[in-house]
Amino acid sequence: MGHTDPALPTFKGGTHGWDGTQWRKLPLLWGYSDRWYECGAWMGDGATEMGSTSAVPPGYIYILQKAAAMDLNSAPSSICIRLYTDGGGYGMVGQDLSPVQGKYLIVDGPMVLKEGDYVTAVFGGTTNLDELRLRVWGYKMAIAE
Repeated sequence: MGHTDPALPTFKGGTHGWDGTQWRKLPLLWGYSDRWYECGAWMGDGATEMGSTSAVPPGYIYILQKAAAMDLNSAPSSICIRLYTDGGGYGMVGQDLSPVQGKYLIVDGPMVLKEGDYVTAVFGGTTNLDELRLRVWGYKMAIAE
């Protein structure tokens, strides 16, 4: 073993553990730092509309537990909830091709977002001055790697 001296860097801050053969840096511990809730509302202009959350800031991971999007005033042709990555790509996590006025499209998590990632709602075929909404909730996890 040879690494049983608490003065060695492998013991500092509890960042290393013995795996049976050697000392290794421990993986990130999953934890809760704060609640994450964003609620956005904006007016449509009669075309395809998109609204987004803020991007995950440096030093954090966000865990999306639920996302919801709706058109309060009319039934658009579609609603899509997407996760955008820091590299510019996206993954569709929920879609309704025949949404009902005033009814949320709800997507359940958990989904993990890292620095630069964000959630977007895309509404197709909105009516001018429709009130569109996107809500997300989950939790934040501060990281220090």
